[in-house]
Amino acid sequence: MAAAAATLGTPLMGWQALVAMTGLEHVDDQLCYRDVAVGTPRQSGKSVLDLALLVSRMLSAPSQTCVYAAQTRLAARIRLF
Repeated sequence: MAAAAATLGTPLMGWQALVAMTGLEHVDDQLCYRDVAVGTPRQSGKSVLDLALLVSRMLSAPSQTCVYAAQTRLAARIRLF
C-alpha cells in the first residue's frame, strides 16, 4: 500500500503507515480486523490513505469491485482520476 501511495505522488505519513500496517494485519491469510475506523481532524490525510488503499486493492485483485465515494460525484472523480 505504501508503494501505491508513493506512485500516486503522496507518500504515507507516519500515522498513515501505522494505520495501514495495523488495519491490514493478516493471520492465516485472513484479515484480523473486519472494520477499521480512522478519526482525525480535517485535512489530515484520511482521503489519501483511503485512495492509496483503494488503488492497492484494485491492482492486487483485479476481479474485485471497488467503490470510492466523496461528498459529490465530481469530487470523487477528480480525486480518483
